[in-house]
Amino acid sequence: MPEFDCSFLLTDGNRVLLRGKRNCSVSLWQIEAYGKIYGESLVLATGAHYAAYTGARRRPLWSLRATSRGPGKVAQYNERRQKVASPAVTGHIGEAMALPALCAMLPPDSSMGFVRLHGRQGRGPDYLTNAPDALWRLFDLEVPSLPPTVPMEVRARIGFDQRYPRSAEAPLKAYWRECLRSGLNDRLRYGVVARVNLSSGGDQSSAIRFYLFVPDVVYDMATGGPN
Repeated sequence: MPEFDCSFLLTDGNRVLLRGKRNCSVSLWQIEAYGKIYGESLVLATGAHYAAYTGARRRPLWSLRATSRGPGKVAQYNERRQKVASPAVTGHIGEAMALPALCAMLPPDSSMGFVRLHGRQGRGPDYLTNAPDALWRLFDLEVPSLPPTVPMEVRARIGFDQRYPRSAEAPLKAYWRECLRSGLNDRLRYGVVARVNLSSGGDQSSAIRFYLFVPDVVYDMATGGPN
């Protein structure tokens, strides 16, 4: 069963206010199931792709065969001898990991649902989720009132990148703009961004960083916690 670290970072969009870290286990069966239910792309064996993408790049699975001569002395060209991981499949795996991992962090009496979004114009967030109060209580933080749904964007990559995925904010902001136009001001600036780092070559474990957006959080610099 794949095990990985889940980091939770509370933010108001400008600063990281609180951090938390937990270990999470998600089975290949869960990755397979969530990929089939919620994945935007049709991938027939998400669990098998996860095992291949995060394991050692062994032959012959990753090998490319040649049935003709190579480029020879043609400048700037070499023969490619190994397959590469598809960015679309990597993103699909990231979503299939992030959703059950997020659910696993909740207490048994809480549940979490997801709806896949499709923007009519431009890029929108991947999902809407009915993120319960328990999600923000991971920080022992009481949020006065939560909207019925919040947007969620998932970004995945092979290898590790601890930098904040700034580009992931754009789909959330697009959703918030539409909420503003629709008069749904109570939904502004709430959201979730998941950064999934998939292990490469079996040398490291995968990891997920969840950024939880809550507006107008007052942070006490003296005590190191929310007011």
